[in-house]
Amino acid sequence: MTSTERKRIWRREHPEQSQEAERVRAAKRRRHGCIIAFTPGTPPERFVYPSGESYQRYEDTFDFEKYRRGIGRSASRWRAYLKSLRTRIAVNRAKLAAAYAELGLGPDASIEEYSQALIEQARATLATMTAE
Repeated sequence: MTSTERKRIWRREHPEQSQEAERVRAAKRRRHGCIIAFTPGTPPERFVYPSGESYQRYEDTFDFEKYRRGIGRSASRWRAYLKSLRTRIAVNRAKLAAAYAELGLGPDASIEEYSQALIEQARATLATMTAE
């Protein structure tokens, strides 16, 4: 049995540990070349990882086919951005619906109706404050 076969068996039998180890290796490859310590008057200390240089060279080359198919770091970042954008939109829609419901408006009310209801609520609050 070769070392590659032993490694594959271990990965298959220990999926959580294998995934965590790969996450750590990938994070180290991405950090290769980053400044990790800087003291004025001395040259900056850079993080070095053996496979980091070739990994960054690979990541920095533009491959039109990878880009077109949506593969690679830039495509992954774009998908992550879209996911967070959709989440923010959903949260903001929920907040807006809650604000509309608090004013007694339906979710399809116009901004003018919302503004009028808000003004009426402010007037009612002022009236109760001055009456006291």
